Amino acid sequence: MGTKRPSNEDIQIGSIFKCVARDECGSSCDFYQVVGKRGKTLVELRAIRRECFLDERCKPGLGEVRVRPLPGEFKEGCKPFTVAACRRSEIDGKAILASWHEEYSCCYFEVREGETGCLYGYEGMYALEALRKAEAAEKEGGA
Repeated sequence: MGTKRPSNEDIQIGSIFKCVARDECGSSCDFYQVVGKRGKTLVELRAIRRECFLDERCKPGLGEVRVRPLPGEFKEGCKPFTVAACRRSEIDGKAILASWHEEYSCCYFEVREGETGCLYGYEGMYALEALRKAEAAEKEGGA
């Protein structure tokens, strides 16, 4: 009676999830791809690369940069790890996954086609600097 137990039955291999961390110094956003399922409630994720970019929503002066996932481009040295299926968001119906560790817990939120994330603060400034260096190198190489 009551609510249905969380299950991984409607989570697809290849789906993308993101984990956002925020603190007083800014925010980070990492992406993960579903690479397997274990039993009825567990999901295996593996970290994937992300691409930084600027658009009209960004505030570069505050170190704000947008990021999008690069499916299938797994981060080197990052092995798959297991998380639990939790539930679907009551707001937008997206799947939510979670992991619990001795010192912290993490939530992973489903990313739909075309969705992006955001970096700001220190991590955003580092990404902005890398974008500027890449742009300068491209201009230098094309000149």
